[in-house]
Amino acid sequence: MSKINQIENAILQLEGGKFQKLVDQYLYLKYKFTNIQSLGSQQGTNKTTKGVPDSYVRTPNGKYIAIMYGTYSNETAKFDKVKSDILSCLERIDNKDLSKIICCHTSSNFTIEQDKEIYSLFKSITLIGINTLANDLLYHYPRLAKEYLSIEIDTEQILTPEDFIIDNNKSVFRTPLDVDLVGREDEFNELIQTLQNNDVIVVEGPSGVGKTKLAYECCRYYCDKHKCKFYIIKNRNLSIYDDLRAYFSDNDKYLILVDDANKLTDLELVLELLKDTNEDKVFKIILTVRDYAKKDTISKIKDFVIPYEYTLKPLDKDTITKIIADNLGIKNQVFLKQISKISKGNVRLAFMAGISAKQEGYYANIQNSTEIFSSYFKYIFKDLNGSELIVMAITAFIESFEIQNNESLVYKLANVAEITNDFVIETCKKFHNLEVVDVYENLAVKFSDQNLCDYVIYYIFFESKDIKLEKLISLVFPYAPEKVTYHLSTTLQLFYSDDMLDYLKTSVKHVWSEIILNKDLAYKYAECFHNLIEDEVLLFIKAEISNIQINKIDILHYQFSKNNSSQNDNILKILTGYKYSSNLDSSVELFVQYVNKNSSNPERIKVYLINGYGIDKKSHEFDYTVEYNILNLLNKKFQETPSDITAVLCMLYASNCLKYAFKTTEVSYKSHKFNLISFQIVNGEGIKKLHELAIRTLCYFYSKNSYKKFAYKELLDYKPRGIDTICTIEELSTIIKNDSQQLELNLKNIINISDIMDCNVIHHFNKWFNIINVNVSPFFLLWETNKQFKLIRKLQKTYDSDKDILIEGREEFDQKILIELKQEIYSMKISEIEELLFNTTKLELDNEWYLYKRWAQIVFDCDEEKLYSYVDLTIKYTSDNYFAHDIIERMIMTYGYNKTSLIINSYNIEKIANWYRELISFIPEDKIDLAFCTQVLNGLSENNILYRLSFETVSRINWKQPFFMQEYINEIINIYDSKKESHQLVSEFLNHGNIFDENNINDFLKSFKSNNQLIKIYVYASKEEINFDYQNILFNAILKNDKSIINAIIDLYLDGDSNHENLNHLKTIWDYDNYLYLFEYTVNYIAEHNTNDFIIMNCLKDVMETLYSHQEKLMESILYLIDKNKSNDKLVKYIIQASDVLSKEHRYKLTLYVCKINTSIDILKLCPIGQYPKQGWSGSTVPVLENRIKEYEEMISKLEGVDYIEHRIYCKKCIDYIREEIKSTISKEFVYDY
Repeated sequence: MSKINQIENAILQLEGGKFQKLVDQYLYLKYKFTNIQSLGSQQGTNKTTKGVPDSYVRTPNGKYIAIMYGTYSNETAKFDKVKSDILSCLERIDNKDLSKIICCHTSSNFTIEQDKEIYSLFKSITLIGINTLANDLLYHYPRLAKEYLSIEIDTEQILTPEDFIIDNNKSVFRTPLDVDLVGREDEFNELIQTLQNNDVIVVEGPSGVGKTKLAYECCRYYCDKHKCKFYIIKNRNLSIYDDLRAYFSDNDKYLILVDDANKLTDLELVLELLKDTNEDKVFKIILTVRDYAKKDTISKIKDFVIPYEYTLKPLDKDTITKIIADNLGIKNQVFLKQISKISKGNVRLAFMAGISAKQEGYYANIQNSTEIFSSYFKYIFKDLNGSELIVMAITAFIESFEIQNNESLVYKLANVAEITNDFVIETCKKFHNLEVVDVYENLAVKFSDQNLCDYVIYYIFFESKDIKLEKLISLVFPYAPEKVTYHLSTTLQLFYSDDMLDYLKTSVKHVWSEIILNKDLAYKYAECFHNLIEDEVLLFIKAEISNIQINKIDILHYQFSKNNSSQNDNILKILTGYKYSSNLDSSVELFVQYVNKNSSNPERIKVYLINGYGIDKKSHEFDYTVEYNILNLLNKKFQETPSDITAVLCMLYASNCLKYAFKTTEVSYKSHKFNLISFQIVNGEGIKKLHELAIRTLCYFYSKNSYKKFAYKELLDYKPRGIDTICTIEELSTIIKNDSQQLELNLKNIINISDIMDCNVIHHFNKWFNIINVNVSPFFLLWETNKQFKLIRKLQKTYDSDKDILIEGREEFDQKILIELKQEIYSMKISEIEELLFNTTKLELDNEWYLYKRWAQIVFDCDEEKLYSYVDLTIKYTSDNYFAHDIIERMIMTYGYNKTSLIINSYNIEKIANWYRELISFIPEDKIDLAFCTQVLNGLSENNILYRLSFETVSRINWKQPFFMQEYINEIINIYDSKKESHQLVSEFLNHGNIFDENNINDFLKSFKSNNQLIKIYVYASKEEINFDYQNILFNAILKNDKSIINAIIDLYLDGDSNHENLNHLKTIWDYDNYLYLFEYTVNYIAEHNTNDFIIMNCLKDVMETLYSHQEKLMESILYLIDKNKSNDKLVKYIIQASDVLSKEHRYKLTLYVCKINTSIDILKLCPIGQYPKQGWSGSTVPVLENRIKEYEEMISKLEGVDYIEHRIYCKKCIDYIREEIKSTISKEFVYDY
């Protein structure tokens, strides 16, 4: 039976009095009446009484609206009775006093003539029949249908404003909303204006600050003014998909308030409404969200739209006082002052305090929030027995649980208090009725109210101690350590007392004595509770350190990563947790001891040193004194017991202390998400002192020969870049100015201007001071007096670094620099040039490409008498020069090939292999004899990197010795076939030269004696470098002659020797006129491959995904292949299952097509309908499941006729299965906050 029929039948079954009460409520909502007076029903019963009219409303102008009700069993008498009721009103009430008559009746079959007769009786009559009433209840007032007819229309998550107020005020744990909005006039006006200009607004702020009230009043005002439909969405942890379709299907203007948006499972579905807009259908959405969940919620919203973010701040004391005085009638000024003081702008807390005051008397001694909670909640607790309160506290602590899971921690804790599982379940049902917990489908329970959650945990575990705290910790911690830590720390913050802290410490210590026996658990426990048992944990760590084996590396020469990747070390994690402890000294000492015994993972040491002990967002609150003390302690440990590892600790930490901006991540316990946090140093004396100590530290180690190179790198890491949200540029400049003074003070006595590293250090600081526009001492310009350093700077000077040169002047710029360099270098002595090149190796340059290029040009253009010396120095100090080819060319031009060969071979050619290969590329024809070819081929067979030649070079040799190309290619293939190390042999062969030019490609192809040989080389190159043929030039050239290149690419994929990127070559088949044939060839080859079905299927899917670049051709090809092979069940199965990459429209088309040619239900079961999205998803799984249902529903509508009865039944079964999956998913998401 449809819902509308259910409602109509239920209305017909109502007694007269209940019908009148239903319609009274209906008219209140429909016409916004505020004063209906009922004469036709007995108070407190559903019985009717005689009276005319049955009800009435007095209007503002003094006239009356008469209301008559009629429930009729005799169908033929309905019209007469309605007419009689109206006439009786007209007889009893003076028509001058009557503005309208409303007649609500249960008839549905008045004729047009009867309708006209009724309306002729009086100037203003409104008839509301059963059809109108039933439809309004269904689409607009579902709460009335549930309350009066016991028919659930929806999930009650989409509420009218009136229902929202009723729903809110039912709970004693929520702030009343039917009060005046006070003290928010500015915010109200701002939000209304913002709503005019934005479609999505997020109102964020702390719990109890008044977000919902402000947003509600703004929405109500806006809707009245702009004639919008206003609905509020309230999470009940149920699917909202069907509700959204029912409420927002019509074209209209809608304003939606999503309250506590971070709790809504289907938030994405609500935001999807924004895509369903047109000229006649408009959506605006306001979402309220607590501050702790703001980032996660906004991140979801940004997948759909960039929202306007509005932050609501707490109210001032005077406003809080006025709200409580006006709404609760409290006049006692002393008490009002105390309430406003304690509530700290939190309206909810203020109401709780006010209600408590009225219950206790205005002079109740409420001094803090603990007493407010106690006074307020005891009126709720008084109706609960001790066991029920224990169940409440346990559920609050565990937060949520699955009812059928007998291993739940809720049941285990309840059993400790001798409470049965059945009692827990029944008590939770009772709490659900009280709106203390949410119960989802009798599957799962979740605690609702945060204030009550916090207080009942305090009350049971700290005040009444019905379950001992140590028992709670020992039972729950092994399974949910973060939960234990979160609730205990939160409770301590909210209800702190010295006695409470002592009790917690004692309990934690008792559990530690048991848990220490389990090493893995002990580390986690120590990490969570070391601040409560500091000495005990430090003793434990000390013992652990004494037992570890010594494992050291040469840390001074270790190349640290710039990226502080995630590392894990239990000991370091615990020790760095003492950063803000009185035991900081001991933790640093143990840290130094530990890493001096075990330095095997330097990255991990650096991560904990910087992330654990380094500057964090709290540092400025202590004026950076903690970091200052840590650096002092590290320096002290080095002076006491010098070691390389301790020196590195000092330098790494000092370098980090000189940073100006930081990024870190925080994980939210509630949201399970990582948030990226950026912050910047704050100006003040503390940061200046810390920088001074850090500079002294680095300069000290820079002055020591053994540590100079390491300190050099850390000094060059000084880059004062800030984040303008915290410090102004002026503030940064002040700190940098102080840094410059301290650097000069500490460097001036250790800097030797003839030392190239020293010059680079002061040049580096000078560069950054210039960027920030800080005027500095001439000391930082001393590098200009070092001719060698200036030359190196010029050698590596980039076009982009010269701000005075326009983009079109690049060539002129490079030429100018080169001319200047030649003039300077050609005038230098060889010893000076050697010193110059040697110095370049000491500086660890960022842009050596420019230096190599310019140096090669200088060598190429030098005088003959200088050439040998220049080449010698080049090979000695820049042996990996990328431009060796140019230098070899110049040598041959000057000396000839023979002498050049003698020169190159005089060096250890294994170390300068690139020079030797370039020499071979210039070999003259008369040198290309059989002996030379044999030497190259033998060398290649031995896999010598000296003979990794380009195709261009091999072609030159082959021109003289025609056998060489084939032998060289055969040798390459032999190396691969024998699985020797290839050293990028093939990619070097193919990538060097111009083989990918269309003019040269044919010459390249002719070089191979067979296509098989060519394809092998192509496959080997693909293994070495996936994108070597990224434009598919070579692939297409081969494919035109031999389609088996497709086989090779498929084999490469199926054999696991490449990822699916190599399949991108197959995209080119769409460029051929015979693409249908090529597609068929590809699919058939995969399907016939000798491997298991799973691998074949994955390969086909990846091929389809690759070919999806041209959807229409792909769809045509799929349908062509299915039609051609309809009798080949195995092939058709493969094709259908691999087609889930298609768009929804194409998947529907494919499904209908295959069902048409084969009506077997087995075919439909293979079709890609109701699939999970291939690209994955974020957030809740529920919207994904609901989209799957939608696909099956659409398919049912398309599969018409008797041939598809079984198909429709199958789709309905799938829908039922997915609905059950939705329930299970919601239950899990409900419990575990997935």
